[in-house]
Order: sequence, then structure tokens, then C-alpha cells
Amino acid sequence: MNITEYLYNKYGDYTQTSTEVYDMVRTLYDPAIEMKGKIEGKIEGKVEDILELLEDLGSVPESLAAKIKDQKDLATLSKWHKLASKSDSLNDFEEKMNKTIFIKLQVE
Repeated sequence: MNITEYLYNKYGDYTQTSTEVYDMVRTLYDPAIEMKGKIEGKIEGKVEDILELLEDLGSVPESLAAKIKDQKDLATLSKWHKLASKSDSLNDFEEKMNKTIFIKLQVE
């Protein structure tokens, strides 16, 4: 029994049931929603990776962690990930990170 049959059996003949079920299912499996979820997952992963690398350099200040967590641009996070892997200290990373923000603002 599919969901339309279930609703029909439970609630009787409701002409909107099929349309509403279709809309619900489409929302659940909409490729755009799926893509957005994948991008959000990649962003969360990059943030976690950056913070993990920085924790190897010391205790990450909450202000720095918040800056990283607030960034939603995947390309910027990728640059920061590379910077984190090459930085000698948290200060070194933050200086380089701030330069990338400054350069990005000048380009825009």
C-alpha cells in the first residue's frame, strides 16, 4: 500500500490527496534541496577540518572559531583550510586569514 492509498482508505475520497502527497514527496526529494544539503555538509566539514588543524597549534580563541563558523563561502573555507595546514601558529593563521578577507573585499 502506498501513501496515497493509505490516506484514501483512512480519509475517504479526497481529490487533493494525490496532489498534496506529490508535493510532499517532491519536497523531500527535490534535487535543489539535496544539493543545498550537500553544500551545507561540505561547509560544516571544512569548518571542522580547519578547527581541528588549528587545535594542533593551541587553544582556538572563541572569536576566531566564531569567524570560521560564520563563513559560508566554500571557496574561502578551502583557502583557510590550506592556510591552517601551513600555519606555524594561531596568530600566523589569523593574520593570513584576515589578508584573504581584505583581498576578497577589495575584489568585490
